[in-house]
Amino acid sequence: MQKRRILLLSAQPLLSEGLAALLGQETDVELLGPHDLAAFTLDGLAALHPDAVLLAAGEADPEAVSTLTLRLLREYPDLPVIHVGLSEHPMVRVFTSHILPARRADLLATIRSLPAGGATVQHNGPVD
Repeated sequence: MQKRRILLLSAQPLLSEGLAALLGQETDVELLGPHDLAAFTLDGLAALHPDAVLLAAGEADPEAVSTLTLRLLREYPDLPVIHVGLSEHPMVRVFTSHILPARRADLLATIRSLPAGGATVQHNGPVD
């Protein structure tokens, strides 16, 4: 069984403790962290060799979290970034820059694998 190395970055100690306890029970997950989201730099990321980054942003500055996510996707395109939030509506959001082959069947398979139910599209900021 291959262990998935998950780098946990958190802005809320209580949330990171809960996630660390949850993930620490799993035999196929190796937790790297938790690390303080505000203090973490990308300089040491390559040495950690994570399979994914788990961002528990909580009350962190949304612009700073977005900037970090974009930098991660740009500098480490094969590294998925997972956001976990416990706001009004608890959510898990996965960001990835994986590229799929440009075949009709692949596009249709991707579309068909999306959650059903007519998700509500929300706008989170001004349009430039």
